[in-house]
Amino acid sequence: MIEEQLRANKPKVETRQAQEIDKIQEKRSQLEEKKQFLQRKEERLNKAVEGYSFRPQVEIDHERVLKETEGREIRKKTEYDKADQVKLFNNPGFTSDKLMSDVRYKIGAALYDAGLQGSTYGQQVLSGISKGIEQPKVMQ
Repeated sequence: MIEEQLRANKPKVETRQAQEIDKIQEKRSQLEEKKQFLQRKEERLNKAVEGYSFRPQVEIDHERVLKETEGREIRKKTEYDKADQVKLFNNPGFTSDKLMSDVRYKIGAALYDAGLQGSTYGQQVLSGISKGIEQPKVMQ
């Protein structure tokens, strides 16, 4: 009985083994292609800098890469005075403070976040706010 099952499953097992071998060969070929690509890239870079009269030998410095730049260090130490707070021009439009003080904007943003800005309910809520109408209570 077991021998019959083995004989019956033999073609399936062979195809799966062949598939696994194909996968392994595919991975090997991809790794080989990647190695060749990196090698060609390095050769192109070396060929590109061959004609340079001066090629500095620079060591890798991880601390230097991660540390703050001089400009950011200066900016951290800078102390601001009242001259930095002067308004250079009058803004005739809206500012973020003006927008956030408007209840309609806050409700519109909340409806947008909930995905209800285009629904009839959302439109009713916004139109009711602008008219000063009491809103219907939503059953929860």
